[in-house]
Amino acid sequence: MSIKKICRKLHSWIGLVTGIIVFVVSMTGALYLFKDEVSTITKPWKKVTSQKESFLEVSQLVKIANKAEGNTHPSAITIGQKDESIWIDYFTESSKSTVFLNPYNGNVLHIERKSDHDFDFFQFLMDGHLRLWLPSEIGKPLVSYGVLLFFLALLTGLVIWLPKRFNKKILKSRLIFHHPFKPRRFIFDLHNVLGFYMLLPMITVSLTGLIFGLDWFSQGIYKIVSGGNTLEAYTIPASDSINVGKSPASIDLLQDKIQKESPYAVQYYYSLPSDSLAPYRVSIVHEEGSYYKQDNLFFNQYSLKELKGSGPYAGRYQDGTFADKLIHASLDIHEGIILGIFGKLIMFMASLTAASLPITGYLLWRKNKREGR
Repeated sequence: MSIKKICRKLHSWIGLVTGIIVFVVSMTGALYLFKDEVSTITKPWKKVTSQKESFLEVSQLVKIANKAEGNTHPSAITIGQKDESIWIDYFTESSKSTVFLNPYNGNVLHIERKSDHDFDFFQFLMDGHLRLWLPSEIGKPLVSYGVLLFFLALLTGLVIWLPKRFNKKILKSRLIFHHPFKPRRFIFDLHNVLGFYMLLPMITVSLTGLIFGLDWFSQGIYKIVSGGNTLEAYTIPASDSINVGKSPASIDLLQDKIQKESPYAVQYYYSLPSDSLAPYRVSIVHEEGSYYKQDNLFFNQYSLKELKGSGPYAGRYQDGTFADKLIHASLDIHEGIILGIFGKLIMFMASLTAASLPITGYLLWRKNKREGR
């Protein structure tokens, strides 16, 4: 049996086995891509009028938020650019609330409250994308190995697509939609022409997705890129226990320290200590909308001495090795945001194409079966 025949059989069976998984993961991913843009439009309280004055001190804003929320234990603080409100989060075991404040005068712009039982459309999409709305121990492996098989389907599809000999006429036939649009030929072109044009983005989104889904895959990629090093797990250091019982250092001092070091950052995120040993966790975003160009730092909650975490997501991104940066950038690559809005649109089209392939592939397979092919 020829390589093409083997690939054709593999391609068909992989498509039939993984079709539903690929469709759900691809559609939910495509819809989730523009979450931030939708949030900006539907939540006007995230924006304020930019002013020349400085923001109020963070501790002062926290006091205002605590009073408005009726809770004296905030969990996190997000400080953005001059035209953005400040968000103060309060997490409990069963709910989350966020107080949005005008950073210039402390006015409460909005309080958003959610319980675990409230429906969240984008969380619904993410649950489907990561685990098919199944328990994590079942859904996550199904998604991960389904995506791995989809990657193999893409490779076998490329082998099937490649002509035995190349000339202008054959290439043109495989790269354009054929007129007139007859149903069978149109379905064939949707599968083959769109599949070819979106092949590289689909391979990219599959491989980066596997970095998150399969530990052995991410370890393998890291070892190859780093020259044999092991991918360290992400760990959070603890504050010095010798100071337990004392009051934590002021968030204002930490904010001053961070701003002096990174004055041009576009966002500062502070995760506040949840107990007497937890550190201040600080994410400093250097490029709007980027998960990659950000530092994830840790500070002793009493002395504000910088602590060292482990893994590619900990520390300053510019200090990481090439392998660390690749792992760190995998989500930006996965969503296309590493290339800005143009990259997002490419990945959106790639996701829609991936969702269509099981449908068009099944229709072609059923038609061939009816005709005895």
